[in-house]
Amino acid sequence: MKHELTTSYGWADVNLQYDDHPRVCLLINGLVRERQQDDSADGSIRIHLRSPAQTAYEYHEFIEGVVEYEPSHITARIIAGNEELLAKRVARN
Repeated sequence: MKHELTTSYGWADVNLQYDDHPRVCLLINGLVRERQQDDSADGSIRIHLRSPAQTAYEYHEFIEGVVEYEPSHITARIIAGNEELLAKRVARN
């Protein structure tokens, strides 16, 4: 099953896409900035994606997407400016 978190931060529209398998994609203003997949057999996996983005006139910040895969659930977070903007926890199929 596919999941996503979407938010705006300054001039940046942020979208974090992930699914029940360890596959994560960070999009900023509609462009794929980073993508990662982990096929290891370990039950707990943490994928951390990070990219700079222009958030105001002549101002850039790092925007991060963090997805933690546990055997029973998945927790996803979007972080910018050392602040958690959005988080979601879903049951893992």
